[in-house]
Amino acid sequence: MKANGDVGYNAQAMTSGERGGRLRGLTRTPLSDTHKRSLWTLDEALNIFCEVTGRQDMPLQYLRAFLKVPQDEGMTVNDYAERVGVSKSVMSRHLLDIGPRARNASLGFGLVEHRARPHDFRAHEVFLTPKGRALAERLSRYLENAAQPKER
Repeated sequence: MKANGDVGYNAQAMTSGERGGRLRGLTRTPLSDTHKRSLWTLDEALNIFCEVTGRQDMPLQYLRAFLKVPQDEGMTVNDYAERVGVSKSVMSRHLLDIGPRARNASLGFGLVEHRARPHDFRAHEVFLTPKGRALAERLSRYLENAAQPKER
């Protein structure tokens, strides 16, 4: 979307034969090469998730939950829920599913683990597994390299 709210399409006037919700004659403003490169970088980062987890089915909500853990390991489910802006029950489900076992007892993604707090066994802290740490480090390196200006 452009700063003025335009989404990059210019609709021409509809003729009487173009009723019914269809617009013909749309012209598009192509994305800049910079925007295309940014999207390509994001797509490649998502491919890293698929490669490391060995799965293609990780929902976006799980990605968001996972990305909060390396930023501040050892926090509670409630802390992560507040940071992402979801309820505690939703974050609990997401963190369980990206852990060793999903809620439905199927194999989870194995990226995080829960540990009871030593001074309060009711509260659990979330930490990266070795697999989760490797993924976080690989993503970080990839994005740092992608952000570096390319010499010509």
